[in-house]
Amino acid sequence: MEAKAKYMLVGSTVSILSIMVVVAMIWISEVGGHKDTRKYTIYFEKYSLAGLQVDSAVTMKGIRVGNVTKLKISPNNIEQVKVIIELNNGTPVKIDTEAVIDRNLLTGLAHIDLINSHQEAALLNEIPPGEDFPIIPEGQAGLEAMITATLPNLLANIDNMVHNANKMFSPENRQLLQEMLLDVSAATRKLSEGQTKLSKLLGEATKLAGESRSAVHNLDQRAATIEKSITKTVRLAQEKIQSVTPLIMQLQQTAANLDKNTSQLNESISNSASTIALEVEYLTEELVKTAQQVSDTLEEYKNPREIILGPDRTSLGPGEGEEQ
Repeated sequence: MEAKAKYMLVGSTVSILSIMVVVAMIWISEVGGHKDTRKYTIYFEKYSLAGLQVDSAVTMKGIRVGNVTKLKISPNNIEQVKVIIELNNGTPVKIDTEAVIDRNLLTGLAHIDLINSHQEAALLNEIPPGEDFPIIPEGQAGLEAMITATLPNLLANIDNMVHNANKMFSPENRQLLQEMLLDVSAATRKLSEGQTKLSKLLGEATKLAGESRSAVHNLDQRAATIEKSITKTVRLAQEKIQSVTPLIMQLQQTAANLDKNTSQLNESISNSASTIALEVEYLTEELVKTAQQVSDTLEEYKNPREIILGPDRTSLGPGEGEEQ
């Protein structure tokens, strides 16, 4: 009995010592694990915490500086989620540091990112009344948060678009679309032919424009030549007018002299007219006598044969033929 009692005492002692060693190790590990960390509280209201869970990473400048230890709906405001984070000792959490949710859109997993810390700001050490740890404020919702908020509506719109597209591309509509594409192809072919003709027409128009420019250039040259000729003609005319002006003055003087001599001429003409009338009357009488003589002479020379060969025997008087 004594031997069994000794064994029981030794076994109990060993067991108690083993339990104490295990407890001590656990206590040492707990104390050693938490002596180099600090805890902070974050109240999220603007962000959805889908994908965020205990042990999710907490990062700053892209470096993991801690993890999430607890998250729950705030008992004071059901619109907020209270998140407890544990950061490595020495993490520079400043009074201007803010916490945002960063989410991988492919996997849906989220983590907390600490942003907007500045070197000149003081460290965040103050614990508000009624809180267990300092509070890191929530930052502004970024692009990912807006995308997450609008993603359901976007997916719903896409679903509606796909549904409407299925209705639009029914067999009847597909047939109409095929016919329309054929018409477009034919119109495109005709447009190509018309474009070729248009290119040819534009080439001819370009050629015509070149010829027109050449003709306009020639017209300009001719106009310049004509202008020079007209200028020369005008200059010559002016010179002629200047040379004629003295003659006109002389003619005017002569006309004045003629006016003075008109009366004298009239008188001389009257005297000359009387003399000429007498001369004409005399000449008329002479002309009448001359005309009578010419008439008699012509009467005598009516028969040219008699003039050349002499008178005919039948016209001879008695005894004229024998003398010959």
